Amino acid sequence: MLRVLNNSIFFCRMIITIGYYGLSFNMANLHGDPYINCFISAATEIVVYVMCWWFMHTTPRRIVTASMLFLSGSVLLLVQCVPKTLRIMTIIFVMIGKSGVTAAFTIIYIYSAELYPTVVRNMGLGACSMASRIGSMIAPYFAYLVMYDEVLPFMLMGTLMLTAGMFSLMLPETRDHPLPEMIQQTQSINCCWFSARLSGLRPSTIQTTVLQNSNIFSPASTAELQPIAPASTLAYDATPMRHGRALQGLYRTSLTIEKEI
Repeated sequence: MLRVLNNSIFFCRMIITIGYYGLSFNMANLHGDPYINCFISAATEIVVYVMCWWFMHTTPRRIVTASMLFLSGSVLLLVQCVPKTLRIMTIIFVMIGKSGVTAAFTIIYIYSAELYPTVVRNMGLGACSMASRIGSMIAPYFAYLVMYDEVLPFMLMGTLMLTAGMFSLMLPETRDHPLPEMIQQTQSINCCWFSARLSGLRPSTIQTTVLQNSNIFSPASTAELQPIAPASTLAYDATPMRHGRALQGLYRTSLTIEKEI
């Protein structure tokens, strides 16, 4: 189960990184002043970061990640339908797609950390960062595809975004759930939102573990325990200690007499 979870997270992290950096590098290839385009892109990211803060407190992680990826992918695929005379519409669609992938890029960092159990969380996040770095190495080549076709990078990134959105729907939900501690407590992969609702009706592994641990203190087990003796019966006899101290004093006195003789 953890292997399937790793593959899904790796693919999503790599595709989201490709989309984020690919669209950032491609801002200079859009129509108009490249400095103004980059400024608009940076300004939209600030707004998206504030929205992500609100999403993290109100919206399930899996739903908002998949929604942002579907939004970004569908808008990027619509770029090919825009006439070449309406350059401003192309810029608007690209900015919307960049906003969607920026939101997914921000949320996936926290989401992936919540998916891994504590015993392997550090190693899992390091592997996710490696997958992201692979995506960042591939991203600049998408910007060079403009030399062959202006809409080719948007078509490829849009298709990858939609694929990553479907993969993100398979990930389990972590909002309002306790973080898994052991590998056995990792949540199962879901195929769709409906199966996730059905899986929520079944007791989770964490609840089962708590119930198993609570059986240790069940009435049947407590009946076998011996009652603790009262404090009065635990008092010890100090007479041997007094006799020992008296003998020690007599021994020291005899040594002193021998030295004087």
